[in-house]
Amino acid sequence: MRQSGLSTITLNIMSLMGLMLALGMLVDNSVVVIESIYRHVQDLGEDAKTAALRGTSEVAMPIIASTATTICVFVPMIFITSSGSGLMRFMADLGTTVCVVMIASLLVALTVVPMVAAFLLSGETGRRSPLVEWMSRVYGQLIAFTLHHRPAFLLSILLLLWGSWQLFSGIERSFTSGSVERQVTINVDVPRNYSLEQTAGIFDEVREAAKEGSFHGPVQTSTRPLPTAWPAGPARSGPPVQPGA
Repeated sequence: MRQSGLSTITLNIMSLMGLMLALGMLVDNSVVVIESIYRHVQDLGEDAKTAALRGTSEVAMPIIASTATTICVFVPMIFITSSGSGLMRFMADLGTTVCVVMIASLLVALTVVPMVAAFLLSGETGRRSPLVEWMSRVYGQLIAFTLHHRPAFLLSILLLLWGSWQLFSGIERSFTSGSVERQVTINVDVPRNYSLEQTAGIFDEVREAAKEGSFHGPVQTSTRPLPTAWPAGPARSGPPVQPGA
């Protein structure tokens, strides 16, 4: 898309995140099409070409609707770049990446997959492989055991949930990563009519108060003048700041 001038997206964190997000949905359409084609070959005994045509036609509209619903979630993210925020521009990269991947997945599932399936399944017969037969038999036995022992199965599920909660409770959790260095910022606003000596005196008192506490480390101070006129808003409450207070 960059070579054709349709987009200016680069390989950044958000575009790669979009690729990772769409990776799980990338093969969904192809899996549905392949399963439908394979069912026509195995269960209905059709030849590979007929199975590819009919199997794809049966699931074409469902996968188109499913892909459209997914794209509708990410399309609005493409049009949020007008806000000017850097994060919003990166979110647009994520939405564009996911939409392009989903459209490409749909096109591949409706064109390439049936063609390849018609070629690869040309020698297949209606008889299932021994591995599939064994897996179907084991799965049927497992379902039968679960239905005949419902209380035991329910109790095992509850024990698994309880054990998972116990393991989860023992894991340390934090919203931010730990940091060895700690920093405290103190903002002191003084009126503009204060002289440099008065301002420096206030900062000296703040510095001494910080050193007298439990803080051990270098103390840095910086000054910035207040605006000439306060912006319109509710009146401030509290006594005015006095020099040396």
